[in-house]
Amino acid sequence: MSKKLIIKIVSLFTILLMTGCQKDDYTFGSITTPSNLKVTAEIVGKTADAPYGDGSGIVKFVATADNAISYKYVYPDGSSDNAPSGKITKRFTKTGVNTYTVTVLATGAGGVATNTTIDVEVQSDFSDDEAVQLLTGGSSKKWYWAAAEPAHLGVGQNDGDAANNFFPNYYKAGPFEKAGSPNSSCLYDNVLTFSLDGEVLKFQLDNGGATFFNKDFGSVAGASGLSEDMCLSYNTGACKNSFIKPFRICCNE
Repeated sequence: MSKKLIIKIVSLFTILLMTGCQKDDYTFGSITTPSNLKVTAEIVGKTADAPYGDGSGIVKFVATADNAISYKYVYPDGSSDNAPSGKITKRFTKTGVNTYTVTVLATGAGGVATNTTIDVEVQSDFSDDEAVQLLTGGSSKKWYWAAAEPAHLGVGQNDGDAANNFFPNYYKAGPFEKAGSPNSSCLYDNVLTFSLDGEVLKFQLDNGGATFFNKDFGSVAGASGLSEDMCLSYNTGACKNSFIKPFRICCNE
């Protein structure tokens, strides 16, 4: 072996040692725990004569904290709402005057969170036993797509135009329209079950393993950038608490 070749081998070995001994330096950014978390609750319609509100069950929450980038509200029934600004309006629907303990989480950089709770005592006068009976049959009832009906699936506006925002004036599916393509036929395999657990209305969707997604929401199932509405593999999860709230329909004469 020549002297020149030995020098080259030694040089290469030295470079490898230097590379292997280099200290890794990973920077994840600062991790800051939110502090001074405060939450206020305004019961809509609350007066001296109506201490629990106007019967709508509506409460306006405002959360603030130092170093928080987002907030989340968790309700006693297990449901939750994300509120990036800390502000949210919630309607409580259990009939009568009830106290609800709401947990509020403030999340900071790095995903660390702090939390607090607030109790609200609010009145809801709304009940629709007829609708609950229709949905559940008094215990549990399964619902299927009426695929043969015109406009069984549709898209309409959702704004302040009360004369037009209650029906699918943008798009209406024809009878069995979505059965003609494997990209959409999964829709008709869906089974919706409404059931009663005591006084709690529950809802479960059995999608057979696939859900028909609007192309703009494909990211929910891990498929961003879709060019059309499409059936995607999706786990709908377990039974969920549901509720009915009042609404008003205005029609043209």
